[in-house]
Amino acid sequence: MDSLGLTTFTGKALAANDFPEQLDHLISFFSRNFPRTHPFSNITPPGDPSLVPDIYMLGSSEGGLQFAIEKGLGFAFAANLAPQLAIPILRSYRKEFKPSLYMKEPKSILAIGVIAAETEQEAKYLAGPVELMWARMRTGSSNLSFPTLEKAQAHIYTPDEEAARNANKDRFVIGNVNDVANQLRQMAKASLVDEIMIADFYPSQSSRLKGYQLLAEEFNLPLNR
Repeated sequence: MDSLGLTTFTGKALAANDFPEQLDHLISFFSRNFPRTHPFSNITPPGDPSLVPDIYMLGSSEGGLQFAIEKGLGFAFAANLAPQLAIPILRSYRKEFKPSLYMKEPKSILAIGVIAAETEQEAKYLAGPVELMWARMRTGSSNLSFPTLEKAQAHIYTPDEEAARNANKDRFVIGNVNDVANQLRQMAKASLVDEIMIADFYPSQSSRLKGYQLLAEEFNLPLNR
């Protein structure tokens, strides 16, 4: 670590555009295939060499997509950040995937914000804080704290904030548990993913546990607390 706080490797500061090199280092570490002359070749991870973990690229654009395709990695797409791109990019991943030492077949995940409740009215109430926060973000507000339920309910949206809230609708799946489950099934089918990952925006621990319990029952999944 130098005086500027930059970690150096072979005399060169690692910067944002060094990601491909860092990804290769990570993959080589788990697969134990650094070239003999590489500075990291003497690093030996513990455990059985055959136990190579599934490695996923996280992306919200075509950049992460190409790394996942070319390296033969799993791919998780943040639909809560770029909802319009989710389905076409995830379908492209499935179509263009190149098998590798790490994965023989494509494995993909779609991440989306979810708020489920017993009724649609309750779900919309619980979604108030996150909708307001994202509307503020989109309109350049300096107040980006997570609002309380009471403040979100009492907030009067400006025209710009209302437009932002409408533009953000696709970032979330909000509603009663049956409607939410059906939407998630449709999204999984359209994007050809193996899993749905929930981006958690519940306003409280009790609403979070209740939402997960409802979804677990709907999908016949065990709920571990």
